[in-house]
Amino acid sequence: MWITPQHWRMNHAYCAITRSPNVELAPHIWHPLCLTQSAFRLRSNPFWRPPSGAWRLGVFDPNVNALKTFHFPLLVAEEAFRKQPALIDRILMFSAVQLQGNPHFEQFCAATDIQQAGKVFAEGRFPIAQMMGSHIDAVVTHQWENALNYLYWDILYLGWPLIHNSEEFMDTGYYYPAFDPQTGGDVLRHALATHAGEWHQRRPGVLDTLWRYNIDNPRVQQRHDELLDKLTS
Repeated sequence: MWITPQHWRMNHAYCAITRSPNVELAPHIWHPLCLTQSAFRLRSNPFWRPPSGAWRLGVFDPNVNALKTFHFPLLVAEEAFRKQPALIDRILMFSAVQLQGNPHFEQFCAATDIQQAGKVFAEGRFPIAQMMGSHIDAVVTHQWENALNYLYWDILYLGWPLIHNSEEFMDTGYYYPAFDPQTGGDVLRHALATHAGEWHQRRPGVLDTLWRYNIDNPRVQQRHDELLDKLTS
């Protein structure tokens, strides 16, 4: 049984049910090929450029289960909006259109100042390469026990601000503690105020983080070699 790091703590115990004699930690892997091919196919330029006005925020958490939902990203945006409303033009919550009409969703959003100002929109699911730059200037996300995510690497690779709570790469992007939207709001305001002037300084650290999971990294390849050798021995 191979389990990637972001799923280890919550899933490795289930291997007892299948009586798996060998449970191995497998590398999380990523490569920009899918992202760049998507951009080529869409004829879009999803790479970083400074916004022309107030920031357009995007939430790409899928709302499939409790691990990644719209709740905390919206609360983070709300905290920032209350302190600096002119900073945010809108927040688009993707993969949330199916929640429209749900009493919990409607009441949760209605309780926020940013929704009352008409700046919250529930959208369907769209490719990252289609949204970044054309509709979105920064991404706010939150996860519970799912700290490695292709979304993170795509946004960081493209150069946009990523406001996140993953402890796996606290020094990359803009980190805030989990379940703490108050701190998250301050981090979001800091990110939007400084990113345009500092993104090029952050780039080397971003590339180092991405290389950690890249399929071309010899360490990643070596670990998969070891796993395959154990499997076939």
